[in-house]
Amino acid sequence: MLSTKARKLNPALLKQARFGNEPEWLTNLRDEAWEQVDKLTLPVFDKVDYHSWPLLDFTETEEQPTGDVTSLLDPTENYHFVSVGKETVKNDLSDDLKSKGIILTDMKTAIRDYSELLSKYLFQKAVKYKENRLTAVNAALMNGGTFLYVPDNVDIKEPINLMTVQDSRFKENFVNHTLIVAGVNSHFSVLQRVSTIGEQTNPAHVTVEIIAEDSSYVKFSALDTLAKNTYAYYNRRGYLESSARIDWTMGVLNDGHTVADFDSDLMGDGSHTEMQTVALSTGKQVQGLDTQVTNYGRHSGRKHFTTGRFAG
Repeated sequence: MLSTKARKLNPALLKQARFGNEPEWLTNLRDEAWEQVDKLTLPVFDKVDYHSWPLLDFTETEEQPTGDVTSLLDPTENYHFVSVGKETVKNDLSDDLKSKGIILTDMKTAIRDYSELLSKYLFQKAVKYKENRLTAVNAALMNGGTFLYVPDNVDIKEPINLMTVQDSRFKENFVNHTLIVAGVNSHFSVLQRVSTIGEQTNPAHVTVEIIAEDSSYVKFSALDTLAKNTYAYYNRRGYLESSARIDWTMGVLNDGHTVADFDSDLMGDGSHTEMQTVALSTGKQVQGLDTQVTNYGRHSGRKHFTTGRFAG
């Protein structure tokens, strides 16, 4: 395995990651990000030297999944959307929610059916691919994910539950991107569970972008339980416009080494975020978490609380 710092990526990975018949704007974005991969530096996580981790140890010969994976998963009946690796296992949004214009689908389908909408948000506001080497890699090699769009003035009472599973039964690249767009004055909650099946050593790149438009309110909760043989990079970002609010609650309970970047940009006047993060480490496990809130708008506010625990 080559280290994250030394790894030179094969251009074949870029072709391998592309969705079939993806639009020109996405292909161009991938190409531009790829050009930046070797020019940008790795992000810094205080007191954590992760350069020797195989975070970029992507396989160039992915195996094809076989068999029914549902028996390997935790119960899925309470989840609206379930994905395993690059495959969608369940998408069960009620007719009532669909009638309100809510979109919930996998990233490949979203790119095909809602291209113009995605082009306004994907890697445009919350996450910019030019930030560092890992954001560039994620933009270039994104190969799966989830798109949730809630239109203006829609209020959802029950949370939208997402299950995102890395398939490590074999060598497979997992560069997963969740894009959540909250329309003006919309209000809803999202719960994302991130986990692993299988025991192969694989990297996992998990990105979440939340775009909260004017006066919207999003409650986002996450439970991360990736496996011991997974080297993980998380990037969860919020972009808040005027009077918008995002409340983050995240439990980072992975068994493997993890670095995570949790940020919110308070762009609009009167925007507000609250962030609660709990991380648990065991044995020789290393975790580096960076949480940051940046105030751009006037009268914007924030509260954030991060705690770590070592279980021996």
